[in-house]
Amino acid sequence: MKIRNGFVSNSSSTSFCIYAAEITQDEFDALDTQEFGQKMKELGLRDWCSNPDRGDNEVFIGRSWDSVKDDETGKQFKESIQKSVKELLGKDKLEFFSHEDSWYNGWDLGEINENKKWVRIK
Repeated sequence: MKIRNGFVSNSSSTSFCIYAAEITQDEFDALDTQEFGQKMKELGLRDWCSNPDRGDNEVFIGRSWDSVKDDETGKQFKESIQKSVKELLGKDKLEFFSHEDSWYNGWDLGEINENKKWVRIK
């Protein structure tokens, strides 16, 4: 039996689940992409996703559930993401939840790209 950690993918699709807050695509587009990526790294955030090509107008910012540390409880995981995302966006009132999705035709998953689709900060 094979066990896969992280992404479940094949040549044409990617699936994932993140604990995140949601902002609009317009709010996200107003951010400086390079500064945003650097600040995410500093705050220990790893993931954000959006899909404007599909007609979606939201961006989800947080961490993938596969990034829970061995000595971290679910509550600690959620609280650390809430604190970091609020600091990243400079907002106090955000709703957090688990977001799962899948997309086709894989994107560059290692850096922030111009298409602003799905990114994992390494």
